[in-house]
Amino acid sequence: MIAHRYNGKKVHIAHCNNESMANDLKNLILQSYPEAIIEIIPCTIVCSYYVSDQGLIVGFEDSDC
Repeated sequence: MIAHRYNGKKVHIAHCNNESMANDLKNLILQSYPEAIIEIIPCTIVCSYYVSDQGLIVGFEDSDC
């Protein structure tokens, strides 16, 4: 995320049957960015197709936002 200029604000994590990993990632992000606003949601059907079982999709704001 740093290489892609994460600005330390909003993060969205979508999980496919893996909420525990999503929470682990959230906690790692909060260690470096305690002010981050992180939302965890389950994947929808279309996203699940691309992620597969147990996968994550992460979206975040970069410094251009």
